Amino acid sequence: MVTVEERYEHLEKTIRGYNISADFEQIRSAYAYAREHHGAQLRRDGTPYITHPIQVAQIVAEELRLDSESIEAALLHDVMYVFAAFVLFRFPIGDSFIAVALTILGYSINATIVVYDRIRENKRLLGSKVTVDEVVNVSINQSLTRSINTTVSTVIAMGTVCVISVIYHVESILVFSLPMLIGMVAGAYSSVCLAGPLWATWQNYKAAQNKQK
Repeated sequence: MVTVEERYEHLEKTIRGYNISADFEQIRSAYAYAREHHGAQLRRDGTPYITHPIQVAQIVAEELRLDSESIEAALLHDVMYVFAAFVLFRFPIGDSFIAVALTILGYSINATIVVYDRIRENKRLLGSKVTVDEVVNVSINQSLTRSINTTVSTVIAMGTVCVISVIYHVESILVFSLPMLIGMVAGAYSSVCLAGPLWATWQNYKAAQNKQK
């Protein structure tokens, strides 16, 4: 079975192949810190906490019976935006980064599950009568209103926290809330505009490869 680290390295090579610059070592170090300090903690049911985005993607893909590559790419997109926010505003990368990144992963994966669940249902209802692209398009349109409403409400709440932290000079709150605000927008974008189309592109690519064989 392919490990989380092996999947991460494979996805990292793929992203580098598109000449996308990202400090993967910083992100890798942050998650190594999370595993070191929180990996031994257990939930009430005895299962360990999940501290890696690739692991989250694999679990969700398994539950929805869909490929995990597009989910992995969308989640890494969100983590990169969080990391960019910390670098841009020169916030220290530590516990706050881990907290924001894991929270955004949970937020984004929840929104992505909604879209992917619609894709799964529409695949079953529409069958082979429509193309993969049409299934994804219909699924995104069906879940778009819900995604927009959720994003707007959470962004307004987090934006209020940011404004209050700036007014009262509460830097510890600002270090958390501002990257969280940026991550929420990035997460909503990746869930609606990236995860579904990436899955459709991947399915079309695999179909083309199978035809060549």
